[in-house]
Amino acid sequence: MPVPVGQRRTIALFVVVSLVSGFGGTAMSLVAGIWVMALTDSASLAAMAGFCVFFPTLFGPLLGALVDRLPRRPLLVWTNLVVAASLLLLLAVRSADQVWLLYVVMLGYGISYVLLDAAEAAWLPAALPGDALGRVDGLRMRRRRRRFGGAGVSRRRRRGRSRRPRTAGPACPGWRGRRGGPRSRGPARRCAW
Repeated sequence: MPVPVGQRRTIALFVVVSLVSGFGGTAMSLVAGIWVMALTDSASLAAMAGFCVFFPTLFGPLLGALVDRLPRRPLLVWTNLVVAASLLLLLAVRSADQVWLLYVVMLGYGISYVLLDAAEAAWLPAALPGDALGRVDGLRMRRRRRRFGGAGVSRRRRRGRSRRPRTAGPACPGWRGRRGGPRSRGPARRCAW
């Protein structure tokens, strides 16, 4: 069943806004750590900014249950408006004493990620026809994977071969390159670190 022209525009707009929003959110979560590092010269405080972004995912089931009890469209709109307004708090951050404001905003970003992902997942089946739903949901999940884990989380396919992310290098025992599996000959080398 073909998708009507008006609905195609809506789908395209949703995908573009979703991708731009995902890029902005990812950039902000990366910049927050760099910003804290520049203000405090402390790597642990900079890592705390990233922790504030990803900590709310532990409460995903609770926040998802909250999303199920609220109207989804207003939740999507108001969550984005609150996050946009919270960015104005960052204009007050001038010194290391005000870094806590950055942590509050990053915690809000993390909560909004969980709320928006749950609300989008519940809202899309009602808003899109079945043919378009698979494509749009695939793009949405790709954006989500890149936000939370980067390119290393997903398998990439190029020229018909799958390329898995490598977590070990030639200096580590058991590394065998593209074939995978333990070494069968010779002594295992020790890791460089």
